[in-house]
Amino acid sequence: MFIPSSYVCPHCGTKTFSDIHPVKSQETYETHFYGDDYLCITECLSCKKPVLWYKEAIVWPLKQGILPVEEMPEDAKEIFQEAQSILSLSPRAACALLRISLELLVNYAGRLENPEGFKEKARLIDRIESLGASAHIKELLHVCRVIGNEYAHPGVINMEGSDNLEMAQILSRLINQLVEIWVKPYLDAQRAKELLGK
Repeated sequence: MFIPSSYVCPHCGTKTFSDIHPVKSQETYETHFYGDDYLCITECLSCKKPVLWYKEAIVWPLKQGILPVEEMPEDAKEIFQEAQSILSLSPRAACALLRISLELLVNYAGRLENPEGFKEKARLIDRIESLGASAHIKELLHVCRVIGNEYAHPGVINMEGSDNLEMAQILSRLINQLVEIWVKPYLDAQRAKELLGK
């Protein structure tokens, strides 16, 4: 089994060197081999916490995704955080959850713009088009919608490919960026109007 001489510690995020400890039997203290597979534990030389390896990959702790932007609506944030918690374990499931987070974000923005007339039961594509957002924001929303659809709708899920994790990471960043450039400025403007008494 090949363990890289250095790796990024999933506990503390620092690049560290491998201090390798093979997993041994309690009875015989002999190293366990499982065919071509091999279990071992490395210890981060920075934080001193253990990392479990199996088949030349880290299996514990699972790396978490990114944090949501603070201004993300609470319902969308809850789903976003759930997606981040399984990002490494199941990127496809994370993408499906991120699509739900996007939908909740669109509903939130729609209610802010048009509390009485926004149709939350309409198709997501129609809800996005009904928003008063710029063409650039709508394009980003549609990109996120299309990515999410690839993983959320039955019969469309892509079960192959090693790019699923990268796609889940990109979708996560895009949703955070949408909150930063679209929702946050809107909330700041509303707060400024309140302070001005208008």
